[in-house]
Amino acid sequence: MLLICTFLMIFDLCAATFEELKTLATERSLSLQAQELEARALKADASTAGRWQNPLFSGQFGTLRSGSSQGATTEVSLTQPIPLSDRFGLRRQLGELAVSQQKTRSEFYRLWVRHQAVLAGWRVTTAQALYEHRVERSRRLGLIKSNIESRPRVSSRQRVELALIRTALLRIEGYQEEKASELKRALADLEFWTGKQFLPQDLRFSLPKEVLETTPSLPEQSASLELTLARDNLRGATLEAELARKERRPDLLLGAGHRLEAVAPRNYFNYVILGFTVPLWDTGDGRLEAASVRRRVGEHELRQVEREVGLKLLKLSEELTLARARIKRFSPDLIPKTERSLQEAEAGFRQGLIDANVFLQAETQFHEVIDEVYHAWVLYLETLSDSQITRKEELSWQPM
Repeated sequence: MLLICTFLMIFDLCAATFEELKTLATERSLSLQAQELEARALKADASTAGRWQNPLFSGQFGTLRSGSSQGATTEVSLTQPIPLSDRFGLRRQLGELAVSQQKTRSEFYRLWVRHQAVLAGWRVTTAQALYEHRVERSRRLGLIKSNIESRPRVSSRQRVELALIRTALLRIEGYQEEKASELKRALADLEFWTGKQFLPQDLRFSLPKEVLETTPSLPEQSASLELTLARDNLRGATLEAELARKERRPDLLLGAGHRLEAVAPRNYFNYVILGFTVPLWDTGDGRLEAASVRRRVGEHELRQVEREVGLKLLKLSEELTLARARIKRFSPDLIPKTERSLQEAEAGFRQGLIDANVFLQAETQFHEVIDEVYHAWVLYLETLSDSQITRKEELSWQPM
């Protein structure tokens, strides 16, 4: 009997392997590494966004003629623009908001990558189990083929029956080829997420005897990534609008200078600089209007995201309920029972108690049940993963 021992394995023996997949996925993800570098860049931007403008140092050199006297002149000055509005504080807040948004995205993506690695491991286990059933199934199909090839072809009815059986066998052989292809794709998917090649025998995860007895509670809308980012975008647009207003105000210029005239008599003097920057060509009206419009856009987008998230959570709740019901209907206990039924059907066929058509139909339906058990479990895990990612939780399917 195939795979019965797999389902009797203690689940805790597999926990370390799941952790290995998660660790590999996070350590070798190029996207996560890129996001970490982007976070460093945003932190550097935020650290400089709130700094005042550098002072302006200037010098002038020339020649002065005064009557019959002529000499060189030297003048140096240092001027510091002083903003009359706290626009640098607003720029710092925008920079810090960008850092916060990047951190939120990175945390979500890190969790999502870990979920995908575990799901990829489950898909490999599922594909390998179904592939092993394929080997046993190929043996039974060979038995049916040998039987029908030895049959006499006398009546039209017998010839039609044999043709129907051959057609069914061809279709089933096509399904068998798909199982082998699914295993290859599952292994490639796991290698993509973990950056490591695995053999099917390296992943022997068992289906738990129990799953969560109740549908996990869904999170509040405020916990979703989409709403968090939408609120941050609105806050950023509000800050941009306020910054556009404050940047219309002039800057105060304070400074000092020294001038030396090397003529006879020798002259030098010190002076203080006091001035204002006055916008003449660009008064900032266009930027203020654009920022105000983007703030209104952010308000509309936030309301739209609230509606979309509400609909998503409703659909997710229904999908969890359906997946949970499917798990109950196709429980892992069906696999050993179905395998015993297959053995009984094969024994009856060998003894001539069951004809080839009935045996082929039984063999097909029994394997469909086995497929449904594994597919129901994977579908449940995928739906549960969507729910737990929304709550920022690791993938967990054991009863609490």
